[in-house]
Amino acid sequence: MTKHGGAMDERLPGIIVTGASGFVGRHFLEAANGKYRLFCLARRSQFEAGVPRLENQRWTQVDIAHREALLEVADCVIDHGGADIVLHLAGYYDFTYKDNPEYERTNVLGTWNVLDLAQAVGARHFIYSSSVAACRFPPAGTSIDEDSEPDADFPYARSKRAAEKLIREHSGSFQRSILRFAAIYSDWCEYPPVYAFLGNWLSSAWNARLLGGRGASAVPYLHIHDLTTLLLKVAAAGDALPSQCVLNASPSHTTSHREMYCAATKFLHGEECRPVCVPRALALPAVAVRQFVRGLLGCPPFERVWMMRYIDRELRVDASRTHALLGWEPTPRYDLRRRLLILVENMKSHPELWRLRNEAAIVHVAQRPNLVMYNHLRRRRESIILGVVGAIRLEQRGYTCRDYERMTEATLQAYVALFFEVLVSAMRTRDHAPVRTYARILAYHRKRRGFALEHVCRAIHAFRDVIRDNLSGIADPVVTPALINEYVDLSLQLALDEIEETYAQLADKSDEPGERADDVNVLSDNIELVKLVDELHDVCREGWDADSLFCEPVPDESVLGGARS
Repeated sequence: MTKHGGAMDERLPGIIVTGASGFVGRHFLEAANGKYRLFCLARRSQFEAGVPRLENQRWTQVDIAHREALLEVADCVIDHGGADIVLHLAGYYDFTYKDNPEYERTNVLGTWNVLDLAQAVGARHFIYSSSVAACRFPPAGTSIDEDSEPDADFPYARSKRAAEKLIREHSGSFQRSILRFAAIYSDWCEYPPVYAFLGNWLSSAWNARLLGGRGASAVPYLHIHDLTTLLLKVAAAGDALPSQCVLNASPSHTTSHREMYCAATKFLHGEECRPVCVPRALALPAVAVRQFVRGLLGCPPFERVWMMRYIDRELRVDASRTHALLGWEPTPRYDLRRRLLILVENMKSHPELWRLRNEAAIVHVAQRPNLVMYNHLRRRRESIILGVVGAIRLEQRGYTCRDYERMTEATLQAYVALFFEVLVSAMRTRDHAPVRTYARILAYHRKRRGFALEHVCRAIHAFRDVIRDNLSGIADPVVTPALINEYVDLSLQLALDEIEETYAQLADKSDEPGERADDVNVLSDNIELVKLVDELHDVCREGWDADSLFCEPVPDESVLGGARS
């Protein structure tokens, strides 16, 4: 298939970024723009994550725990110049402290799959995002460093320990750098504990001034700007780093709850408020009762009983070796105690945006129903295409106008294959716009070739019925009839609406095409569809040529000029 646009500049080094739609991933893409060819992997679509399209970027929506789907990405990467670096940011975490199958599925099995992907593309450097929280809190007055074992005993920490072990033992010949992140935050917070603290401390709630213990609970915090700078340094360091190393992406100091409380209240009120410290012996039963009562009401608090064991404990980190090795240190103006000024300002001046950004950081979806449906349909791609072709042939035999019988079997299969790719792409990305765009262009061609509107619509209905029949076989409870309606019926109803509107517009103009001076590729008249077909080619590699399906006279721009609002 001819490439229409979006070709990547192979003079730039390539990097695969997993978790590209996440908090760290989105900021890294922005920082790396123009420096790398970016192969972005994420559960969410680029549209859903609100990540802008960049030059030299390929976005693939994939679950890293699905090995077969993930390894298919290798072909796309190799086709577009390869990748020397893999930055593995994808991971699962929640604040319930309960075990969850996703820790094993995503953090352990997913990491093994990403290691195999790195080997498949011939990467030279594998960079993994671990956490200082994977290490036990050290004894008072001591610190953890790059040699400390990830020995904390809770589900997230155990999954990180297992992943680090896999990285060390994998047979790949690439470098391995394990980065243990401090608590990462931004000017909009986006770190759930600090978001919860500020929401309470700066409110008029009865418990706004309460701090557990002496308020000495402390961990290291790192601003996302400093983290992306560090990640770029690690990616660029290459052979200057040991073949296997652990790096602490952290400052060498912590910030306590009392320090945060005093700084935040001073920035809000002009003077520090004195907190009321609650001894641990009282805090524990109070939190237990509150967690139980609010749990019954369906709105559990952020504070959980398990957090009480860390009252007045300090997760001190010595990151001096990392700082010296990379010539990097956290920027003083991004220190949390100083940066709270910006956080408090954003919280008070833009409360709705503050809430939306932070709630997005809290919610972690283990299984996305649209991806379950997408993967189910992709596995049945060939039988679905043949089923749709057969259904269209059967529909047309009962009518005097046998439009589709004018098509060869190969041509009809190619059209159905392209429509299938457009539909499942929309299902995956949760964006109906490509379906509407494709339907509009399809209608233009069907009308100009004398196809009756009724017969085009019947073909779409046949397509819908086959898709629905295949989705009915999914046993996963996350796939409900309402979701099938949203992702299939609604998409195809929008397609039918575009087809009917395009037919009406062409009928109103009541003009015939002008002389055929030159054949042109109608795909080139719609940039978004060009990009879509280009991306589809990375997934659908059967050799069908979408170009030949759209060779027609220059279309009327008023008909093809963009989706109706």
